[in-house]
This record gives sequence, structure tokens and C-alpha cells, in this order.
Amino acid sequence: MLRCTTISLLVLLLVISLTGSAGAADSVPLAINEFMASNSTSIQDPQGQYDDWIEIHNYGNEVIDAGGMYLTDNLSAPTKWQIPTNNPSATTIPAGGYLLIWADNDITDSGLHANFKLDADGEQIGLFYNDGTTLIDSITFPDQITDISYGRDPNDNGNLRFFGVPSPARQNNEAYLGRIEAPEFSKERGFYDTPFSVTIATETEEADIYYTLDGSNPYQLTARGVLFFGEVYVSPIPINGTTCLRAVAAKPGWLSSDVVTNTYIFLDDVIRQPAQPPGFPASWGSRTADYAMDPDVVDDPAYSGEIKDDLLSTPSVSIVIPNEDFFGSDGIYANPSQYGDQWERAASVEWIDPNTGEHFGVNAGLRIHGGPYSRSGNIKNALRVIFRSEYGPSKLEYPLFPDTEVNTFNTLALRSIWNYSWTGHSGMSGSRHADYLRDVFARDTVRDMGRLTPYGRPVQLYINGLYWGLYIMTERPDEHFAADHSGGDREDYDVLEAPSGYGGSTIMTVKSGSEQATQVWNELFSMADRDLSIAENYQATKARLDIPAMIDYMLMIYYVGSRDAPVFLGDQRTPRNFYAVRLRQPTSPFIFVPWDTEWALEYPTENRVNLVGVWNPHYLINRLRANSEFKMLMADHIHKHFFNGGTLTRQSTTQRYMARVNEIYGAIVGESARWGDEPRPSRPYTRNVEWA
Repeated sequence: MLRCTTISLLVLLLVISLTGSAGAADSVPLAINEFMASNSTSIQDPQGQYDDWIEIHNYGNEVIDAGGMYLTDNLSAPTKWQIPTNNPSATTIPAGGYLLIWADNDITDSGLHANFKLDADGEQIGLFYNDGTTLIDSITFPDQITDISYGRDPNDNGNLRFFGVPSPARQNNEAYLGRIEAPEFSKERGFYDTPFSVTIATETEEADIYYTLDGSNPYQLTARGVLFFGEVYVSPIPINGTTCLRAVAAKPGWLSSDVVTNTYIFLDDVIRQPAQPPGFPASWGSRTADYAMDPDVVDDPAYSGEIKDDLLSTPSVSIVIPNEDFFGSDGIYANPSQYGDQWERAASVEWIDPNTGEHFGVNAGLRIHGGPYSRSGNIKNALRVIFRSEYGPSKLEYPLFPDTEVNTFNTLALRSIWNYSWTGHSGMSGSRHADYLRDVFARDTVRDMGRLTPYGRPVQLYINGLYWGLYIMTERPDEHFAADHSGGDREDYDVLEAPSGYGGSTIMTVKSGSEQATQVWNELFSMADRDLSIAENYQATKARLDIPAMIDYMLMIYYVGSRDAPVFLGDQRTPRNFYAVRLRQPTSPFIFVPWDTEWALEYPTENRVNLVGVWNPHYLINRLRANSEFKMLMADHIHKHFFNGGTLTRQSTTQRYMARVNEIYGAIVGESARWGDEPRPSRPYTRNVEWA
């Protein structure tokens, strides 16, 4: 924090230059002095939460009441949040003192809580005078780092710097001299077939580079500072086979760079992946480890000439994570049934598309994904990638899915496919009917109806350089997903998730929003229990439910014969495997979003039309049948989708299904070599025999 006893002329000039206006603001000696845009362990607000915070410093000689002034994270919207005018005891700043404001969008909490959160990927903060137009001070800041504050350095004429020891409501100190530029590698990540050498460099002069080759972190933060475990880079590094190269740059007094990871994959190594690769454990918790690529598939004349091309037929995702964090006693893969933030680990995630040459790498959080069945019964677990500022970017910006313009993602699921796969439950018709396509076909159908649905595409996954098989990378339907696809701010969405446990529950989980979301959900079903042939009751239901969207969702359910969505397979009545999303402001109706529709496309005679159950779309359809307007609307949608080239005509559905078949036609060979022997070790399932 700036010293109150003396104010340097340079600091005054800095403040004046930031105001951009004369008059009232010039007479207000306030500065945005320090803030934290990614708070994980630094300081808690009065409610015990680690939220973003902003500190305002009064560098003048008189007491100032900031009540009535405005704080914003968007300089084009100066009146975004007004500091309360009715609580001078909380908003008055003594001479040389500080005011701490929580930027957490929790405006109903006691204390000073702004109606916005800070973006750790960089944005603006502005302090405006009571007139809402006169700028007092502003900061435009770069990418931020978890638990590292940013603000004015009193020992460097008020210049903006990172602080390793945050000091909310106190004088700033211990500023870093700068942030080291990330290491750069001479060879891009990707697939190679001949050995080469890699050089590593950083643009920051006199910085040391530390690297590892086994997936481990080259450094670790401890209570006593930073410990560097990697080798010191002194000369080019030879790469003779599949390698996960990780590097960090460091320099005394400077903020270390991010860890950068490049995975180099040699397909000759992949197809000969052994049962006991060096450095990997023989068990994953209570499960016996399974690493090998089956030679019965790799050397089969039907696949031996194409398997390398098959491994290049889709984009690949490479996850690099310390083996202990993944396979160890406290590792997430060794404990697949564990949930929550405490079972999330830092990892590197790389995208490698051998067909386009495009690639990127980011640091993110990683945890096991899926419900209790797939977690406990599937040796090939699904994974969830979470983009948080404590690891790297707070969101991924990249056009992952070619069939949507959305290119911003906060969470991605790597779905291993539990039902109708070779490692999970293959339904009533057995592993011979595993196709990996049913859920994505159902979501594609809703997409082609023009409705809200998570997008997905196949990828081939590597864990610390080991091939892990075919996965379906999919958006996760949360508040970020809703805002990205439908517009608005994520804070304005309610997202409810149907139960995904072992069955019997009727309680929707609030994934985003408040208890008001549950209240509106309950009101919807209470309204549905009335006589919906009465126009007033029908209109009240329409205010809470997007009926056209629900009709299209249910036509998909009827068409694929879904037995585990939107009701539980085990009892055929309780809600299961769907999301309900609504925009609160302006008040909007619930939209049903499909999820995990894997028990589908089983029997042509499967009839789901007459199901009712409770607290699910089947029930709502059953109640709405009493209304003549609804029946005509339903008939219109049936005619639209089942006739004249509509979404559910034979030609359209065949094209949709075959597009996905062709997309994974090569990748299924890699999946067969990796996991086709899981249900039948003596004779692995293969593409040309069972899958085709």
C-alpha cells in the first residue's frame, strides 16, 4: 500500500493521468491500489469465502467517504456498482487508509460486495466519482495468477507489479521485479517417426530453465518457497521416443513462468505399448493396471497396415500429470469414486490435430467424470477438464467443435462411454453391439432440431505418453455453457441436474443459481397438476416451460427409445439424465438439455410414449395432452421432423448416424487394440467383426 506520510510527485502524476478528466476527480486523492482476481487461499471475506477483492487507497491527508462512488470492471459501464451511501462507517477511508471491496457478485451478503467478479485473464477496473461519469482512477491489467496480487509498488514510483505477499488493507511490499517469459521449444508438440533434439529458450535474460521428461512438475511451491526438481537446461535434449517434456523458467526476485509442456508421440512406441511400462504402477488403487496394446489387433493383417493412420484419424488430447497425482494412493484414477474439489489435480492438456497441424497446450484442473456406475465399474474412466485461473487460463478459447460457433469453454468432459462400449456395460445386447455412438447421436439429433445441446467430437487420448483409447470430448451443460450458447451472463442462469445416482431420487441438484431455481421448478410441476385444458393454466405453464423445445427433446427420446433418460432405467418413473436450464433475467422458461442418452437405439419396438413417472418431461407431456393448443403444436412438430426431409426422417437420421460412424472408423481400431480385450481377453473385440 502507498505510504501516507509522503506522496511522490510521480505517483500524483500517475493518478492524474489515469483520471482522464479534471474537476471533481482531481480533488479526490483515491487510487485503485491493489487487487486479486484469483483468490484461492489468500484472504476470506466475512462469509468465509475466498473471493476476488479490490483495495482503494486514500493517499490524501483528509478522511474520505467513498459512499456514492462507482466501481466497475468495464470502463464503458461506469455505474456498474455503486458503493453504498447509507453506511459511512463501512465506506469512510481515513487519511492514508484503505478500503477493501469484495468483487464476488454476492451483493446480498453483508459487507461491501460488488456485483461483478474479476476476470483473471485480464480486464479493467475503474473508480468513478458520484456523478457516474468522472473517472478517478483505473487499471487495465494482464493475466493474473492465483493468490498473487497486483497493484502499485510504493518502492517503484507506483508502477504496477505482482506481489508475492498480498497485503489487503495494508501497505504494498515485496513486489516481484517482473514475470519471466514462458519457455519456448524448438520442436512443436505432435507426432514424429524419427529422433531429434529440442532446444529450450526464454526471452527473459539470465533466467534458468528447469525441465523434466517423465510428466512430473519441474518445480513445486512449498512453505519455504520454490523447490526446483527438474534438470537445469544446458544443451539440446535428445528425443528418441514418446516423451512428455515439461519446462519452467526462473530467476531470483522474479515471478517464475508457467510450466510449459510439449508431448512428442512416436507411433512405433504406441502400437508396441507394453503391459508394464517403466515408471508406471502395477495397480490403480484396488484395480489391476491395464496398459498394453493388444498384439492380436496390432499384428492382425486386417489392421497392421493401417493402425498408425487410424491413430492419426482424429485429433488427439495429451494429458500430462505427475504419476502420483493420477495413479498414486491419493491419485484421482486410483480413487475413481471420489468427488469434489479435493479430488481435482493440476495437469497439462494438449490438443494435437495431425490432420490440420493445429495444436495448443494449456494448464488446467483434472478430475474423474461420471456417475457412480461408470466410476466404479469401468476400468477406462471418464475425465473432466476444468479451466481455472489457479492453473492457467480461466477459460479455453479455441474452436473445438466445427458444428458450432461457440469457441469459449470453462469445462470439458472426456466421455469414455459407459454403456455400449467394450470397457463398460454393453446393455441388454452385449459387447458385440458396442458402438460408442448412441449418446452423441441423440445430442446431434437435438442439435439438428435447432435446440440447445452439448456439442461433442471424438478424440484419442494419451496419459503421460501412453495411449488411452477413444473418448468423446463434450461440452458440460453448466451456466457457462448456457451463457456461451444462449447469450447473457453466466450469473443470470439457473441450471438444474437430474439425479445420476443409483436411482429412486426425485431431487434436482442446483448446479447454478439459487434456491429460487428449485422454487420455480416446483411451481412448474404444481402448475402442471392443474387442469391444463383451461387457457389460463396453460399460459402459466408456458411461462415456466419452453414447450416447443420440450416437444423436440421428447421426440428425440421417443425416436431413439431412450430407457435411462429422462427417467431412471431401474424404476421407469424418477427423473434421470437431463438438465433443465433457464435465464432468470429477463425471466425465461426452463429448457431441457439432453445428457447421457446411452441406453438408446436398442430395440425398434421400444415404445416410450406412454411413460409418465414423476418430476420429468414424460410427466409434463402427459399433463399437457389435456390442452388442444398443445396437441396441435405437438402434431406440427411431428409433421415437421418426420416428413419432407425433416430431422427424424430415415434419410436424415441415417446420414447423421453414418457421419459419426465415419468419424470414428479409424479410431475404433486403436480402441480395439487398447481395450477390446477387456471383456474377452482370449479374443479381443474388433472393428471388422463386431463393431461393423
